[in-house]
Amino acid sequence: MKYLKLIYYSAIALVILSSCGGNEVPVVKLYPVESSSGEYQYIDENGRIAINPQFRQATVFREGMALVQTGGNDPKWGYISPDGNFAIIPQYNTATVFSEGLAWVMLDSEHPFTIDKRGRTAFTLYDALEVNIFQEGLAAYSIISDIGEELWGFIDKTGQVIITPQFAKVMGFRNGSCAVMNQEGKWGYIDKNGKITINYQFDYAYGFEKGRAIVLSNDNFGVINKDGRYTINPQFSAMIIDGNSFLVEQNGLWGWCDKNGKIIINPQFILALPFLDNKMSVVKSGGKFGFIDKSGKFIVNPQFDFALPFNNKSSIVKSSGKYGFIDRKGKFTVNPQFDNVSDDLADFLLGIASDYVASSPFKDKSFFTYMNSANQYNSLILSLQVNRQYDKYLVNESDQWRLFLEEGMLYSINMMSDDFYASLELFDSKENFILENDNSGGRYDARIFYIPSTSGVYILECASQFGEEGNYSIKVQVIPDRTLGINSTVRETLSRNSPILNSRSSQIWSVYLDESSFYQIDLMSSDFDAYLTLLLNGEVIYEDDDGGSGYDSRIRLRPPVSGYYTIYASAYSGLGQYSLLVQNR
Repeated sequence: MKYLKLIYYSAIALVILSSCGGNEVPVVKLYPVESSSGEYQYIDENGRIAINPQFRQATVFREGMALVQTGGNDPKWGYISPDGNFAIIPQYNTATVFSEGLAWVMLDSEHPFTIDKRGRTAFTLYDALEVNIFQEGLAAYSIISDIGEELWGFIDKTGQVIITPQFAKVMGFRNGSCAVMNQEGKWGYIDKNGKITINYQFDYAYGFEKGRAIVLSNDNFGVINKDGRYTINPQFSAMIIDGNSFLVEQNGLWGWCDKNGKIIINPQFILALPFLDNKMSVVKSGGKFGFIDKSGKFIVNPQFDFALPFNNKSSIVKSSGKYGFIDRKGKFTVNPQFDNVSDDLADFLLGIASDYVASSPFKDKSFFTYMNSANQYNSLILSLQVNRQYDKYLVNESDQWRLFLEEGMLYSINMMSDDFYASLELFDSKENFILENDNSGGRYDARIFYIPSTSGVYILECASQFGEEGNYSIKVQVIPDRTLGINSTVRETLSRNSPILNSRSSQIWSVYLDESSFYQIDLMSSDFDAYLTLLLNGEVIYEDDDGGSGYDSRIRLRPPVSGYYTIYASAYSGLGQYSLLVQNR
């Protein structure tokens, strides 16, 4: 499993908008930056404050509006105009930026719905797990299938389903084409009718631009044309389209090749960013960031802790822990004085689609973490969104992620890697240890099942058991609601599609038990040898094989504490129908 290590595309960082030459990144007039108070403000490229510090989070202006989050104990998302006034009052628990005239928003636990620039509802999308912004008139959305798989499809601007959910993953439409992944993990391409135009065959695939697309095959990246034929055979560790050329990685160093794969700037940089439409590119050499021209010659010597591409006449750089602006000669036009810049600003300047999504109030900060991983950003906590996979490269001893979990919901937290033995630890918001795992996911993978007793922010630490570096994926999923009532029998079926837990076909249930009561839990089947497991906060507290009648399982207990417990209804051998009953004795 190998992905672009320079910029970690999340499942809905749909496409590198200007990784394709023809699309110029628009000029930013107002920059969202963090003030000394920790609140975000907007400044111009001369450093003058245009909109006072007041926001917890803030994005770049798109289509005349910026998405911002208010502060306080009950933060809400709203939209402001360039004068700083709210065009749409803050009222949403989560929201996306505007794209093609529409934005996705959510209120409380409602379904996602679209609004126009006046804040009027266009349509609601029921039963959607996650939605993406519109691209070329279509928005990707996902649902959970009957067997618990996340499937992606597309709707138009009226809410009509154009392509039925059927794909394991999708990118966004670019030039009438979209990269999609099937259930076997192979990527191909579809048109806007959902018809396969290039068969599933790649290990990863990105969008087309000017008839070219980057694909991954046998651990190497290459380039194909619209017919699916290689124009550059797979040979690079990573690639990014950069105008008529490509930014490439070889042997851990970055350089450029032309459209035929011939090297034009030798791979020599620790990190590099695309030229986009600039004459200068950001590179990292000797532990510092500087700027080169298209011949590979340094125009501004490496001297900054971090740097972003030029926009108009200025570039944002970091020096001595603060952010400021430089001109094209490397001289400061605004001295370093700002504590941080908005993640969305960095995405925008790099041409990455906004990853603000209507499924969680948090945002992925993985770009900043990786770009500064060798410096003082090692302890930066990333943000996970539930039911969304993140692909990342572990370069430190561990990564920490922040996630919001709801009381009483059953979560599966999965860390997957082909490069090292994965290890997971879960903490509460005060960094009190809750539970850990290093092998329940099978092979190298780690898996935690957890039912929070309170809603709030939790911290997840991802590490390799023996300190290795490498690629990994992390995904937190809500297990489809299987809540048991007391004194009520449920009847279900274990099949070949059921999850494998502890080497047994299983289904997962949650039940609330009161410490003042005594309970009997029965797993009964005439089709298979039943095996029953009871867990509290991911730890096994009781398990039984044949404690009931015949091959049935039974657990009797007085719970040590009141709260939500997890039940694994498993087959020791065989498959088929079963009954599960929790009785208050």
